[in-house]
Amino acid sequence: MKVLGSLVSKKKKKTYHFNHRAPHSWGVFFFGRSRVKKYFEVKNWSKFQHYKDRHPPWIKLHRELFDDHEFYCLPDASKLQLMLIWLLASQKDNHIEYDEKWLKNKLGIKGTMNLKPLFDKGFISLSSGSLADCEHDASPEAEAEAEAEAYNKEAEIDRAKKSLEILAYLNLKTKKQFLPKKTSIGFINARLLEGHTVDEFKTVVLNMVTKWIDDPKMNQYLRPSTLFAHTKFEGYLNATPLHVVSDADQKEREETKKLREELGLR
Repeated sequence: MKVLGSLVSKKKKKTYHFNHRAPHSWGVFFFGRSRVKKYFEVKNWSKFQHYKDRHPPWIKLHRELFDDHEFYCLPDASKLQLMLIWLLASQKDNHIEYDEKWLKNKLGIKGTMNLKPLFDKGFISLSSGSLADCEHDASPEAEAEAEAEAYNKEAEIDRAKKSLEILAYLNLKTKKQFLPKKTSIGFINARLLEGHTVDEFKTVVLNMVTKWIDDPKMNQYLRPSTLFAHTKFEGYLNATPLHVVSDADQKEREETKKLREELGLR
């Protein structure tokens, strides 16, 4: 299924264009918080169903249907649905709302509602009014809301990238494997929303790794829920590191520690 629409911006004016080649997709078009409903109609309705009364109590069912190859090729369920749609068209002046839930309830259908075969065989089509309504200039309010939504989405993506970078740095320095789960990422996102930078997170990690990495009691607290907690982050950020250990120095210390353990030394 193709995407129903694309947003085209020209200076301060925005126009919404929609793909008309997917008529059998359910739903409505959204502009900001407003909705543009879709409607469909029975083709050649006025030719075969002409009445003096605008809403007749009956419809004409032509015998030529038996010789109509397109009708013959329809699934049995679609044949029944088409006849019910004809009845509804007589009641709605051939202007039927294109909404799955409403249509199933109106026609009393309990099974699957599939209009695609009827569209494909040309028995029904989108109303011209629906297509015309789907291309229009957005109001200033809709423009502002669309721009705000786009900005928020972009900010959310940027924040997610930063969160993963920070978590990867924490894993690198602590030699642990924290996964990007909601519990860990949540603490990072909260501090990012407060305006803290990636460099500040790295400073917190480096400050506390320097103090706790070799302390069996405190090493367990080298974790997102402790380092990035609201009540502790500022303190860890401004803590004076005992000594900033380079990656090379840290590797050497770890190798020395491992060797001492193998020799049974403390």
